Amino acid sequence: MHRGYGIDLATGWPRLWLLLPDEARSELAAAQDRCGAAARLVGWGLLYAVLGAFWWPALVVGLLALLAARYSARLAVAVYADLAEAAVDLYGRDLALRLGLPCPDRLTREIGEQVTAIVRKDDVVPRARRAGSADRPSPRP
Repeated sequence: MHRGYGIDLATGWPRLWLLLPDEARSELAAAQDRCGAAARLVGWGLLYAVLGAFWWPALVVGLLALLAARYSARLAVAVYADLAEAAVDLYGRDLALRLGLPCPDRLTREIGEQVTAIVRKDDVVPRARRAGSADRPSPRP
């Protein structure tokens, strides 16, 4: 999304999430749940693998669980990434409009970069740093 639209999802996602309809949120939540289930399966696989140091059948179960977890995690993360990308494709323009940016047709990289600057507070942080440095005493030579 950053390469295509210039939007940093780490900072823009919470705002975009608030604009998503319930159907989109539930699909994303379900994909997130599948990622969590795969992570839990990794944990169980590791526990069984450790137990396998004392009882060899547990090692087999642990390895099988880890292989299944790898497969399901890759699938779940791919689906989640596709859904997140679709959310930006479908609702990124709405986010730009809600932030007060003109977006007449479709979301472009320039508008996306402006969205990122707004949600990161890029224009506020440098001013605060300059103000903070003016309050500090200058270093003595």
